[in-house]
Amino acid sequence: MGIIQTIANRFGYAPIPQKSEIEERSTLQNPEQWFLDWIGGGNQSLSGVKVTPDSALSISAVYACCRTISNTIASLHLGLYERLPNGDIREVTDTPEYLIPCQEPNELYSRYTFDSTSEFHLSLNGNSYTRLFFGRGGRISKMEILYPENVTPFLKDGKLFYQYTDINGKIQTVYDWEILHFKNFSADGLIGKNPIQVARETFGMSIAANQYAANMYKNGGYAKGVIESPHQLKTEQIAELRRSFMSVLQDYQNTSGIPVLGHGMTYKQISMSPKDAEYIAASKMSILDVCRYYGVPPHMVAEMGNTAYSNIEQQAIEFVQNLVRPKAKLRETEMNRRILRQSDKGRFFYRYNLDSLLRGDTAARGEYLVKMLQNGVYNIDEARAFDNMNQLPNGLGKAHYRPLNMVEVGVTPEPTTQNSDPLATGANDTDNGTPQAGK
Repeated sequence: MGIIQTIANRFGYAPIPQKSEIEERSTLQNPEQWFLDWIGGGNQSLSGVKVTPDSALSISAVYACCRTISNTIASLHLGLYERLPNGDIREVTDTPEYLIPCQEPNELYSRYTFDSTSEFHLSLNGNSYTRLFFGRGGRISKMEILYPENVTPFLKDGKLFYQYTDINGKIQTVYDWEILHFKNFSADGLIGKNPIQVARETFGMSIAANQYAANMYKNGGYAKGVIESPHQLKTEQIAELRRSFMSVLQDYQNTSGIPVLGHGMTYKQISMSPKDAEYIAASKMSILDVCRYYGVPPHMVAEMGNTAYSNIEQQAIEFVQNLVRPKAKLRETEMNRRILRQSDKGRFFYRYNLDSLLRGDTAARGEYLVKMLQNGVYNIDEARAFDNMNQLPNGLGKAHYRPLNMVEVGVTPEPTTQNSDPLATGANDTDNGTPQAGK
């Protein structure tokens, strides 16, 4: 393993298990049933369809939820920060090895594409794996996303390892500190819960409903009905009439003509069948269920339903607080844990900036900034930065202000002298002891 094994030996890690030392495990060519169940392709859902990550993406709500979450995470600013001795915090721009996750993880992908892909794997598979590559001095040189289907974490003698199949089909085994493993909530702490498995029945019902609709349109998309005749028809006549009528309908569909029935016959359309009504209800319900599984407000996937425009903003804030913030924290924690050297932990840290997502409407943001300015939390330049405005010239926006009626805790305010305000009634109207004119 070269430099990796050297680093491992330095920190007391056991050698990487060889293929012969690892117990026989299922592979993609010979998967065990539990593995098929885990990825959602083992058993059919009760609706009669198999649910896999690929088939789940055919559900518009699933695709929209995964896209919304992935794009939101990728659009956040990721910075490397340093805690200074005086307690201040500054964003770091001069530590190249630590800035790789913030700038360009590798030569193939931008940070946006990298984070979006990583989060997409997490949303669809419940696990996202990134391989860390090291150069001289044990410094990180690049990062590479691994397909979740090709990765298996396992324990050996109390140590965590990851086995994966690379793009060339070669099976590799690496240490846990070579992998960034972002995972959903987990039952065993090793593998995150796969939403495809958890929501199999919901997703299966939605796929079955879509298949029903597709078959309906494939067969012409016409509502069922009956042909009434004033005459008694023989079996052969009924068969011929059915054939002729379907031919007329086909011509009508292709030429936009008008179907005509002769011999006093009439066509009566049957109202929507219970199955058709169930499809419409099931389609709407599946969207809401998918949103519940992913924690995405329905309006973000174009399902307004009973959503009022007045509470959309609040739902958007809850989306950030209850979904985006925990996901950002998950990624920050894992990067701080795996990327930073032990001697730098506590001094440096990664952080996503969620301020832009929590700004609220113009009125609320204005009220918030005014309070922060009045209480000395922000200066004018810091408040202007919220709307990407430049600083005031000549340092005019650097000063902090606080109310005059406030003092530090434990400090006794000086007593106010009588008539300290020269404009107050009864104030001394003399100047150097000389009475003012007119007095």
